[in-house]
Amino acid sequence: MVTSQHPNTGTGSNSSNGSSRNKGVGHDKKAFYGLLLLLGLAMVVIFMQQTNLRNLQQNYQNHHHESTSHNTSDASSSALQRSVQNDTSSGKIVKKKKLPDWRIAMDCSIWDFHCVTTRQKSGVYEAYPFPYTRKYDHEHLFKWEQMDKVPVEWQQELADINTTLSFPPPRTVEYTYKEQVSESELQKCLQSAQDLSWKEQIRSLIQGPNKQLDASKNDLNLLAFTISDYKYAKDMMHDFFQMNDNIVGLPGALFMVAIDHETLEMACRYNYPVVAWTSAVPRKTIDTEREDLKHSVANTKFEVSSALVEMDQDFFFYEMDVWFLQSPMPILALFHDDILFSSHQYCPKCVNIGVYLVHANAATKEYFKVAIQLAQECPDTHDQFVMAQILHMVNMGEKFGYSNQWKPAPPDYIPKFEHPVKHGFFSSHEIAAAERPYTSQMAIAIHPLRDAPLKSPHGKKILAKEMGAWYGFEGPPGALQAGTAAGYYHRQGRARRYLMMDGHILNGYSNVINWEFDGNEAGIFKHYANLFWTVAALVALARRTGRIWILPPVGEERGIHFLWSLLDLESVEELGVDYRETTFFNNQKSWIRPHDTPFDTVARSALGSFDKDQTMFAQYNDVHDDPVTRAWKFGTDQVDSIDAWWALHTTIPQVDGAEALLVNTHFLNLFYHRRIEKRLRNGLQNMSPHPSAGRGRAEYDIAGVFSKLRWCPKGKDYFGNIVGAFQASDDCYGRGETIDWVGRL
Repeated sequence: MVTSQHPNTGTGSNSSNGSSRNKGVGHDKKAFYGLLLLLGLAMVVIFMQQTNLRNLQQNYQNHHHESTSHNTSDASSSALQRSVQNDTSSGKIVKKKKLPDWRIAMDCSIWDFHCVTTRQKSGVYEAYPFPYTRKYDHEHLFKWEQMDKVPVEWQQELADINTTLSFPPPRTVEYTYKEQVSESELQKCLQSAQDLSWKEQIRSLIQGPNKQLDASKNDLNLLAFTISDYKYAKDMMHDFFQMNDNIVGLPGALFMVAIDHETLEMACRYNYPVVAWTSAVPRKTIDTEREDLKHSVANTKFEVSSALVEMDQDFFFYEMDVWFLQSPMPILALFHDDILFSSHQYCPKCVNIGVYLVHANAATKEYFKVAIQLAQECPDTHDQFVMAQILHMVNMGEKFGYSNQWKPAPPDYIPKFEHPVKHGFFSSHEIAAAERPYTSQMAIAIHPLRDAPLKSPHGKKILAKEMGAWYGFEGPPGALQAGTAAGYYHRQGRARRYLMMDGHILNGYSNVINWEFDGNEAGIFKHYANLFWTVAALVALARRTGRIWILPPVGEERGIHFLWSLLDLESVEELGVDYRETTFFNNQKSWIRPHDTPFDTVARSALGSFDKDQTMFAQYNDVHDDPVTRAWKFGTDQVDSIDAWWALHTTIPQVDGAEALLVNTHFLNLFYHRRIEKRLRNGLQNMSPHPSAGRGRAEYDIAGVFSKLRWCPKGKDYFGNIVGAFQASDDCYGRGETIDWVGRL
């Protein structure tokens, strides 16, 4: 039973008791219960309103509500469609701006179809602002401008900007790094590497007046080292040292062993702690320490590890292709045996020497001495195999037998261990080491693998980037606060210049797409040549405008693919064009304001198909930061139409100055590129633009880039791996071949 208390008398009454009361009390009781009923109904109504409000507000937050400040408005958020939010002051439903359609490619990665589906179902995004080829009534939506010839000032722009491929790009992408040392300090560092042995260089880093390392700065008194050649160091050295300081948790304790001169020089130039291996320093004579260069370089890990434990120095080693997501220090602090190894994600007790912790003691000194001995006797044996086999020798003793994986097989003896080493393993999901690694809440780092050491450095790096594991250097100290950051993700001001594809699904390219009601999209559907020409146009425009190109995803009948499995990005680098991974803007480190908006300013353009009405569109913010949409119809030929589209990206200041430029190259279908291919058969020199008017500049730029780009594979399936089923070995980098004018390898 529930007992209630009378508000005035304090008399208790049982809710089921039918005892009589005096008349006044009976009236009071009825009034009291009536009041309770009204209060209860009111509370239910209030509760439901508050619940609806919370749900609407949460739903709105989940849809990445853009800032209402004047600075964050852009042209792509100008449509009249709105999303719903409750107005708490009036109880009415008011409408808020929807997000521009391109935001779905930022909010959801191509990995996550669940995100794409639920976001699309929520109706939070606007429609694409320009008409495709479908013949719906859109004439009244635009104020059309007639262009019978390219404006004179646009012609001048085409003539003045020299985009000839024999010259550097007219605009370059800049980066700000830490301050370089003086030329005299650089030469001093290089001379020290020349004069001192690598062991002496290590001692000079940790001892003496000019020491750069101090293990006492961390609680575990650890040093750390890595080994690098220039293929890794050229775009990772700054990242690697910042990752070590800010994530791994060993600031001032890491040194790099340079195994080539380019890496040594770069480290010296930026004053990073470096040890020059014998292969990094040219010498007139070879001393006994360096007499077997091939074997010494192949077993650098053994040699440096042995030298450190002989100095009684505990250390943590990790390779350049290991990207940490969080600090391993708490786990390292729990391990008290001799060596802690990484393993393989599919084999928790298989030794992986990409990451290991070593405590300096008699056991580890003996362990690395044996490793060096076996490496010298079996010089072609994988160093990881050697280190794993020594553990079996310790456990099995005389029962151990040499397999055919030893190259060559060592002498028929088993080393005797006076101090058997004790080892352990990270969880196989803490250091996710695999050819196709995947992460979880346990992940500390990812380590993309190949079937042999030193293979596919670019493939491992692009894989780490697509997974969001890439650290991305932040620039010199204070750059972010000063507004001058020009790093990998963190870029400010004029350094924020990006170019992306627009108009196709997920801001990517699809060769199984159509817009016509009859289901036919001639010149696009399953035409690989159209993909080649589209990429050429994007690269050429990025080169002309000095923008960072965001790699578009590529869709076909079996799924969505990474472009880097098809396109040799080395050929893009050779053209002086910088690029970013497909998932770059899914990583909010790249946003101008994380959890708010990727960009402050966006411009869009589109050029329609030439087998339809020749139309061109542009959308940007005007000088008052108000959205503007412009639409043109042409009364001229295709060459002038493409030139006009090419020129608008640099002649309209608000387009040229936008952080993000989204371009729809819809004109590049079969009807167009067959014509340009015929012209190219006579040679690119016959397509040179007019020297004074610049006429033909766009086609010349696009065709020139087309002739330089290289693709994979030859005579095989272009789309062998869809997203989620890929590995570093799928990377086309350095393996591509140019294509002929009809788009076949």
